[in-house]
Amino acid sequence: MMSEISLELIRYEPVHVPEPPQNLGSYLLIVKTKGNLMPSEIFIYKDNPGDKENPYSGDVFQAVANPRQMEELPINKPFYDEVNNEYLPFYRRNQLELYFLSLSELEDFWNQLQVECAKLVENYKIFDKLENNRILKITGLNTVEESEVKNKRSLVTLYSDPATEKDLKDGEIVKPDKSLFGWLPASMNPRSPEGAKYFYNIDKHFSLKVVWEKGLLVPYEVHSLEIDGYTYPGGDNGIYVINGDGIFWMDFDPDSFADDRNKPKPSINPWPNDYFVGFGSSDPNLIRLHLYL
Repeated sequence: MMSEISLELIRYEPVHVPEPPQNLGSYLLIVKTKGNLMPSEIFIYKDNPGDKENPYSGDVFQAVANPRQMEELPINKPFYDEVNNEYLPFYRRNQLELYFLSLSELEDFWNQLQVECAKLVENYKIFDKLENNRILKITGLNTVEESEVKNKRSLVTLYSDPATEKDLKDGEIVKPDKSLFGWLPASMNPRSPEGAKYFYNIDKHFSLKVVWEKGLLVPYEVHSLEIDGYTYPGGDNGIYVINGDGIFWMDFDPDSFADDRNKPKPSINPWPNDYFVGFGSSDPNLIRLHLYL
């Protein structure tokens, strides 16, 4: 059964005693979010630049983000560009902390928060229904070749596991096994592009193999990978390559993507850094393939 876009709200609060609080505003509510096929960072905060030692001190919650703000606003910290003297005070977090004057006020906010989050999820699903239906190839000032994409998209969730039964060494595969699903060293595939580190074992992913054998739409750039709800660049300067020979994870430096302020830095491999063979990860990568046939 294919997973769907969803958002989990985890509520924390102190155990309240029946008596009124000693100080006004002492009812604390903490909410953490975990997105499935969408980013978890949905709470917009405004930076208070006065306290450099404590980056969140004095920062003020503004609203639940809408899909546009999810794409535009940075995560976990405001955006500074000292070279161009640019400063964006708004950023997104996956945790909300607020104090309330009373429990009734807290509950009213909690109920409204659920409504706002439900709207966000519904609106975010619209992005998942977009189709690539037109390709323009521009080769000059007045030279535009236009073609219509009649093929429909196939959305496939990939395994993020290394194809091995042996322990990893420094996070890398030591003894690959072609009989397992997941990712194999690029050295085992003679058609791997230059700079590839791993390739996906399509032969062991039956539903994908059936789709793949129908043939891919050209140009290959129309296909893409989505990782934990985020889209990252592919191709020579990206983190993956998709072509007629397979799906390849490139050998890249995650720090090269640190300047992308509204996306987290990708893991160096398809599996997370804390992956252990036989146990998996506490927070596994969710990799989805957007494929056009």
